[in-house]
Amino acid sequence: MAPTRRRKRRKKGKARPRARSLPPPLPRGVTVVLRPTIGTDGRVPKAAQPWYTEPTFVHLAVLLEEEEPATPEEMEKTIDRYIRPGQEPNFPPPTQPWHQAQEVAYEGWEKKTKRGRARAARKALGISQDTPDGHLLLAHDAASWEEAAALCVQAVAAAERILGADFLTQYEEEFWEYAVTRPYMRARLALGYCLWKQGKRDAAAEHFQALVRLNPGDNQGARYLLAALWLEQGKFDAARRLATRYSPDSLCYWAYNRVLYEFHQRGPSRRAWRRLERAFQQNPFVPLYLAGKWHARSHRIDFVDPGEESEALEYYGIFGDAWRMTEGALEWLAEQFPEPDDLYLGEVDDRTAL
Repeated sequence: MAPTRRRKRRKKGKARPRARSLPPPLPRGVTVVLRPTIGTDGRVPKAAQPWYTEPTFVHLAVLLEEEEPATPEEMEKTIDRYIRPGQEPNFPPPTQPWHQAQEVAYEGWEKKTKRGRARAARKALGISQDTPDGHLLLAHDAASWEEAAALCVQAVAAAERILGADFLTQYEEEFWEYAVTRPYMRARLALGYCLWKQGKRDAAAEHFQALVRLNPGDNQGARYLLAALWLEQGKFDAARRLATRYSPDSLCYWAYNRVLYEFHQRGPSRRAWRRLERAFQQNPFVPLYLAGKWHARSHRIDFVDPGEESEALEYYGIFGDAWRMTEGALEWLAEQFPEPDDLYLGEVDDRTAL
């Protein structure tokens, strides 16, 4: 599903709404917590669930498409009419069935129970089948990865119907910044994730590669999932090239993957140990999860805090199988940290220490 380079002609002078994707650079020494890529025990990872700002941006994009402001100045006036600083957006009710259904489904992600999410999904799908998040809500609590994948296929199809037949060329410039493309991107990541969990790595890789191609900034973290499945397949060179493309990275993932690269290439060498020492300085908790000295009872986290246990839990959830599938890697790692109490630096709710 690679986008073609052919461009669709746009109506002359028509302004197009965009959603901001990346914040401005932070001052040196300032760190922020990040959204998890997985962060859940369900079958739809956090990166495939809607950002809290998405309903606002989608609603605004629909209104701007309907009102068709001809200039940036007119578009700004339209935005100011609906959104005022410090106030809730003053949008009129959605008029299109798919949009009405999506609004219901967005609320479904706020439900804390499987029953609540299912009720919201059924209500949304009763309004329109063209609601990606109606299908994703059901996929999240599906009984099997196969069932979840089938529902994700329906979510992708629903998103494609919303966007129209020529959407890959219509939105190809800065694809992620157009809010209406977000449900499509999320549905594809969810489908790739479900395929990956079934061991269908080649099929999953197609989705993750398409996502980083459509959105080179990779706000979703698809690069981490792609790197993980390539490592599981023994494609270490491809994983290294991907890491180089997305370096530097604020998380410790690439640092620990370099340890794995070195061990795979040279075994328990001094160079692998030095790599481990550097990675350990970025996050000291990762080896405890990988070596089985700490066991995760849940992968539910709201944020990834670099250098903290939440980051280690995410790394373990994404790259744990790659380490297990590299012969001798976990045994060597465990030997480097024989006493977990030596590294115990704080309490954590969702793990147990051996």
